[in-house]
Amino acid sequence: MCDKEDDLSMGDGFSSAIFLDKNVQLFIILFHLLSLSLWSLAGYLAEVRKIYYFAIFISLLFCFYQYYLIKDFDAKDCLLAFKNNNWVGLIIFIGSVSGT
Repeated sequence: MCDKEDDLSMGDGFSSAIFLDKNVQLFIILFHLLSLSLWSLAGYLAEVRKIYYFAIFISLLFCFYQYYLIKDFDAKDCLLAFKNNNWVGLIIFIGSVSGT
């Protein structure tokens, strides 16, 4: 979303930010929810400890923060949300390691 103008100038018409246009936020939310739901299901099936679910919950809070950042389509905030997503992956990794 932060490089949408660059994609348009290069003629990249299949960028997700261009293809989904104003619905991109909805799809980000849906994919985050789907991903965290599947991580939760995997944890349930693997019978992990509660610390794992705590990590999933903290990841969900980070996702809510990202939704707040991208709500106005500001390029600087969208880049910050993109970089913030690294923390989501790290938290899930730490939860996976400590929960097993």
